[in-house]
Amino acid sequence: MDGIVVCATAQELLSALPDGAAALVFADPPHCTGRLFCGSSGWERGAEIAFSDRWGGCIDWSGVSGRLRKVLRALVGIYGETPQVVYAAFLGRFMESARRVLDQRGSLFLHISLDVYHYVRVVADAVFGKQNLRNVIVWHKTGGGRARSRFSHKYDLILWLTKGRSWRFFADAVRVPYKETSGYARSGIVARSGKRYMPHPLGTIPDDVWDIPMVNPLSSERVGYPTQKPEALLERIVLATTQEGDLVVDAFCGSGTTGVVSARLGRRFILGDASSKAVEKASARLARHNAVFTVCSTADIKQYSNHLFKEGRNRRGESEGSFFHQEDLSDMQGSQGVA
Repeated sequence: MDGIVVCATAQELLSALPDGAAALVFADPPHCTGRLFCGSSGWERGAEIAFSDRWGGCIDWSGVSGRLRKVLRALVGIYGETPQVVYAAFLGRFMESARRVLDQRGSLFLHISLDVYHYVRVVADAVFGKQNLRNVIVWHKTGGGRARSRFSHKYDLILWLTKGRSWRFFADAVRVPYKETSGYARSGIVARSGKRYMPHPLGTIPDDVWDIPMVNPLSSERVGYPTQKPEALLERIVLATTQEGDLVVDAFCGSGTTGVVSARLGRRFILGDASSKAVEKASARLARHNAVFTVCSTADIKQYSNHLFKEGRNRRGESEGSFFHQEDLSDMQGSQGVA
């Protein structure tokens, strides 16, 4: 079995999983836009509601840790209990649960919009620690319409957070070709010290600005669910931080992109979403890609996830020695090294 899919809130899903179960948690929660997403595009008037992105009411303080509580109190003091602060509190509780579920070298990739970055960033620092923010990735979403009165806004942000000071990063799995204008593309470059840096045969490691197109209306990937993410985006994240047999969790699975990519790359997956429409779309998509999975209820998450963990331990035992862990990855490595 490759994975399980469940209709559940993020907290319901994560609370059913044991400590240290996942190598990767990917999260693309609603972005605090204050609107309802309807139909396949999200903008269809009168169509069925896919999900709500409205954040009214008050902060749920139950179960909030002392450090997170202090940060949220500060945000309330500055901004009041606004929808953005309520949203940040929701993500803070989610991050605490996600951190618990990650193994010791696990990663959380949290996709957010620029509008809420400053709220979410201070919450992330409180939960994971400032020292465990590996990157703020700029996803440059090429394509789409153009603004006429300002420069077009074409990017979202993805926080890469790790549970500890040691993490997985499989650089060779995500290398891309050198640009034609790069010195590496020819015969390498020579530093002021006289040391020569040669090109890597697999290409260069991507920087933290990713030019990956959105899923356009004519794409074969498109399944008719708003805010669908491109497979290329998830593929880079999964390849960079996991290996075959690892467990990937997505508690806001939407159209199921994380599951499709994980299954194709030999990773196990657990997908959840509070929207029954999302679970329906994700399940149908996984079936079309011949993934082996089970749709279960919230009451059965532990039963099926334990079966998935057991299968994963059997697979990982064959290649445990090939895991690549390190404290940091320098951009350049020695005179005989590569960049």
